[in-house]
Amino acid sequence: ADVPPFPDRRIDFCRLQEMNPEIAAWIWIPGTRIDYPVCLHADDKFYLTHNAEGEKDSCGAVFFSAETEREQLFREPGSVQAGPSSDIGQGTASQDSTLAGKRFPARLILYGHNMRSGRMFGSLKKYRSEEWLREDPAVYLYTPSAVLCASVFSCFPTEDGSEAFRQDLIRNTEDYRNWLEEMAARTQTRSPYGIRPEPGEYCLTLSTCVSGPDPRERYVIHAIGIWRTSG
Repeated sequence: ADVPPFPDRRIDFCRLQEMNPEIAAWIWIPGTRIDYPVCLHADDKFYLTHNAEGEKDSCGAVFFSAETEREQLFREPGSVQAGPSSDIGQGTASQDSTLAGKRFPARLILYGHNMRSGRMFGSLKKYRSEEWLREDPAVYLYTPSAVLCASVFSCFPTEDGSEAFRQDLIRNTEDYRNWLEEMAARTQTRSPYGIRPEPGEYCLTLSTCVSGPDPRERYVIHAIGIWRTSG
């Protein structure tokens, strides 16, 4: 897939982790209200009822799936800035899937509440509109050691625990290629840019709840891209 431009933006992870050591990343989607720290806890329930500072809050926080391995995200706490640097995700797994000896997972899953105000992941409803996808909104995920810059290629409603949430995928495999093709085929809103995910790239999935009678229903967007280390 074509990679969106990397923005010149700095995230101070030292300060964030002083506030809460469970802050593991930062998610930003320009043009939406999604501009938040991302937390990682031992279970998937805590940040449904607590904010990024760890305080009780019905809005919750944006958080990684509890199956995410923390060491896959971190090198050293600090600030990372997108800029001229090395890309990860353009070659074979043996060539480019490590950063300071740590392997990035093929895909990451983030959760957030669907707030009517648009807070948390309330803005994901924008992806039901092809007009919004014409804006080609990029998704940026910052960690202390790198930035993932991704383009949305699939958005659709599904059930919690469906194939959309698989976490056993490995880059540069036929299984991963087939999964990406299945997710692309299921999209209900198509990008006019014809974004085609490749099995050497990394997938970021954002999931939120859906108002309705079925508590297991979710709305997901899948974005594909590459990691770039700080220069």
